[in-house]
Amino acid sequence: YEVGLTWRSWLAILFSACFLMPIVLFYQLVAGQSGIDPAVYITAILFSEIARLFGSQMKKQEVCVIFNTVGQAVAGTAFLGLLFNGYLTISPLTSMFVDPFTKRPMNELIPWWYAPPRDSEVYILRTFFHSDWLGPIIVLALFSVFGLLQNIPLTMISAQLYIETENLPFPLASIDASIIETLAERSPVRTLAFTLSGIVGLIWGFITYTVPAVSQGIYGLPATIIPIPWADLTHWTEQVIPGAAIGFATDLMPYMWGMFLPGSIIAWMVISSVAIWIVGNNLVLKVFPSSFPKWAEEYTQGMNISLIYQRSTLWVWASPFIGLTIAVGIYPMVKHYKAIVQSFRSLSHLSLSSRRAGYLPLKVLMAMYVAGSIGSIALFYYCIPDFPLYIVIILVAVYSFFMSLITGRMVGETGFSISVPYVWQASILASGYPKIDAWLLAPPIITGTPVATLKVFQLTETRPMDFFKAWVLILPLSLVMSFIYVSLFWSMAPIPSGFYPATSINWPVSVIQTGIWATRQINIFRPNLILWSMIIVFVIAAVFDFLPIPFSLMGFAVGTTMLPPTSFAFLIGYLIGKYFSICSQL
Repeated sequence: YEVGLTWRSWLAILFSACFLMPIVLFYQLVAGQSGIDPAVYITAILFSEIARLFGSQMKKQEVCVIFNTVGQAVAGTAFLGLLFNGYLTISPLTSMFVDPFTKRPMNELIPWWYAPPRDSEVYILRTFFHSDWLGPIIVLALFSVFGLLQNIPLTMISAQLYIETENLPFPLASIDASIIETLAERSPVRTLAFTLSGIVGLIWGFITYTVPAVSQGIYGLPATIIPIPWADLTHWTEQVIPGAAIGFATDLMPYMWGMFLPGSIIAWMVISSVAIWIVGNNLVLKVFPSSFPKWAEEYTQGMNISLIYQRSTLWVWASPFIGLTIAVGIYPMVKHYKAIVQSFRSLSHLSLSSRRAGYLPLKVLMAMYVAGSIGSIALFYYCIPDFPLYIVIILVAVYSFFMSLITGRMVGETGFSISVPYVWQASILASGYPKIDAWLLAPPIITGTPVATLKVFQLTETRPMDFFKAWVLILPLSLVMSFIYVSLFWSMAPIPSGFYPATSINWPVSVIQTGIWATRQINIFRPNLILWSMIIVFVIAAVFDFLPIPFSLMGFAVGTTMLPPTSFAFLIGYLIGKYFSICSQL
């Protein structure tokens, strides 16, 4: 391993935070989309070119650090989130929701740690430089620090288990490693392929995104040539298979990813995706409507894929997904418990490769994790002392630990992971806690770590500790720059407002969703479905263990949360890759 966090890579990170973060934030405020990926490529290409102009080519280790840390530096969403909290506090929509516990409007019950009170002058002055913001800012900063103390050891433990000990493939990490080596070494063949693919992507992106945006600005109507993000076929299929989410992805990325994944994983991703979003949605609508009355009531012909996905997840699949994720986490542990025990024992005595990578011993990592967990739990308890403490302890300390290991294995085997929906909401409803404040502050529940990034570091021979050092340095930098730029945008115009169109569309919807949950107008969790989904997954996995058929439990699990347009794109990409592979061998 070689050092990647040098003065040049650190200068690139500073540049991105200072000069690209405002672009990313403005793009999010105006278009409602993340501009993080373009910022990463801009920074990596710009600084590698500057180094070449000065006759000092950047090492691939430096490019690796830039490529994998700039995204954290430019995100800048911390204070944008605080600003949304303030909007929720003063929004007229919030007053429409009445707390069933106190019988008072929701906007009268906003706590001090969430946002300034609705009569505060900060909303007139449009500034963070006010004592009313002190509480929310301190809570934000402390949760960020405690979350980092939890994330670092979980990432290192996952890396030692899945990279150093089991050496899982992490199929998508090779893509990033190849891009990094291309930018650093500039071999003629790779550079030509990189340039040509960049031109193809530029043309596709121009047709897909720029033409509709320009026509919208000039003529008031978007001239959509390529539908985004998929070609929706539900209006053709709803007569035969009502409720099915059928279409083809128009984003090129899934097609590319499909070229790098094993065929057995893609096959099971497609099978489970079709089973849930096509067959399952139709069955519960036509055969079991009385078991899922809300879905049967809401479904109407003409619903597009997005609406089908949102409403069927809410009324049908939220509980089964929880059970599925629990089963997917438990089954490999039961099946391979000896190997897992041996792996954790080996962590207490670092291997030679782990010591070379700079990973910390297990005792140190567990001490960091316990410290971060205690800090998060204590801060949450200080803000909401009446909430059942045992639930917070289970979610923050236990659930986060095992969920990070589960998703780490998923990413290591398939390149993707799944996210269990509405975990905190289910916890509140199950606890019987009546107040609104718990709906406004979720404890830091970690559902995944950037362990795949460390695989990229390994492939590019970059010292993994450089990632963690950059992570620590970026946290205060990102908070400070987010404070500065969000303050600047807020002083220019109210947020939300017509000057920032995406906020005018999305923020009111988010307020309504929060109000519906907080006032108990939705209860989507059914313990029987959670239990049955766990049993079904256990049975499927156990049966295939005795059959001579390749089975990927992780691929099956990832596919359940993947819409058919995306899973079909993976399959098409895999077939295209196979075709060119066969042609190259002839």
